[in-house]
Amino acid sequence: AQLLPTREGFVWTANGGSTIGPFRGQGAILLPRGGATIIRIAGLTASGVRASGDLRVVTGGLSGRLAILGGGLSGDVALGIERGLQRVETQLVARDVKLVGPPLIVVQRGRLDLVALLDPRGTSIDASFAGQGLRYGDIAFVRATGDAKLVGGRGQVTASVTGSRG
Repeated sequence: AQLLPTREGFVWTANGGSTIGPFRGQGAILLPRGGATIIRIAGLTASGVRASGDLRVVTGGLSGRLAILGGGLSGDVALGIERGLQRVETQLVARDVKLVGPPLIVVQRGRLDLVALLDPRGTSIDASFAGQGLRYGDIAFVRATGDAKLVGGRGQVTASVTGSRG
């Protein structure tokens, strides 16, 4: 990553590797006098998926929304504070997604709805997903659906998976 000072704060660029493939990003860190710090993500791209938006630094974490578009994914990721904890909420729709990884991740059609509270005593996750034409490395499924309600890694996960022989 590289940070360069500006009159408004800093501009940043970054590149590297991630679980969905190589990434590139650019944006700014805005430090308005007497105002909240803003992390501006002009673009963060990996495997053709692009995230962009503004995140404000607030007491307890970050607040804002990142738009997700490209590479077959669309939706958003919203960050905020709930009961003093960082909250992450996302709704994503997938259509012909191919994330280069490794491992290769493919989703012909899918949807993910997730709410997470990042609690130091144990993260809570409430999520549901549905997908068709799924691949994770060498593992492939025709269809999968599921729900998860977890706190600190404990809770209930209900899933249904359909595969094929061959």
